[in-house]
Amino acid sequence: MRRALLVFALFALVLPLTALADDPPVVTVPADMTVEAQNFTGATVTYTASAVDDQGRPISVTCAPPSGSIFAFGPTTVTCSARSGGKTTTKRFKVTVVDTRPPVITVPAAQQLTTSVRAGKAVTYSASATDVVDGAVAVSCAPASGALFPVGATVVTCSAADRRGNASSASFNVTVTYVAKKRSKKSSVMLAPSFGARVTAPPMLRWRAPKKVHFFNAQVYRHGHKVLSAWPTRARLRMHAHWTFAGRRYGLKPGPYTWVVWPAFGTQAHPHYGKMLGQSSFVYVKR
Repeated sequence: MRRALLVFALFALVLPLTALADDPPVVTVPADMTVEAQNFTGATVTYTASAVDDQGRPISVTCAPPSGSIFAFGPTTVTCSARSGGKTTTKRFKVTVVDTRPPVITVPAAQQLTTSVRAGKAVTYSASATDVVDGAVAVSCAPASGALFPVGATVVTCSAADRRGNASSASFNVTVTYVAKKRSKKSSVMLAPSFGARVTAPPMLRWRAPKKVHFFNAQVYRHGHKVLSAWPTRARLRMHAHWTFAGRRYGLKPGPYTWVVWPAFGTQAHPHYGKMLGQSSFVYVKR
């Protein structure tokens, strides 16, 4: 009887130790992870997994794909296993690689431009867009480069999207200022009438004579059409109410006239002309 009790007591003492020795290892893995893509291949993902045996002592754990691997787009299941005392424990978690970042758009700085045309100015510019995953992507801007921008401030908006539909936009201002074209000042050589003067009688055209000039060629235009060409030997030309030029009869009609003068050398039969001395204009007004 005593022997039976002793055997039973020893069995009761050994049984928990045997059961404890048979416990599988404990594996610890991260929670499911969502990682932003780093390039077109996906993302390099690092993580930490660990395992202990039934005595709480650290043991090696093997995971596939291993930490530091390149994970492709979408979900990937990572499987981690550890073995101890003849028993294996396996745990799993998911790594999901996503692309949620839109392209980065580069636009010019604000532009300040001037024009002498009231309708506006054709403006060219350059804009670009790059995406972490897709690289360079197309960018669309409105108004487009090369379009006619009206006088005033215009906001140019540029947009771009990657293959996964992530879109972004950027804008910049273009300000076009109208500046009236300055009227050409009369040449210092062209003496009279003064530039743009209003005359009520046939004028005497006078200019400053350079040295060693043999004669001059003076030409008068009305509405872009030549109405007079003369070769005075002195730096002046008297206009008249009526004259004949190139076989046609002309009269001094109301309106604007432009006149130019060239210096001439040699003879009128064989002239050699120098650089134009100047250009001026007048407006004939009837009394």
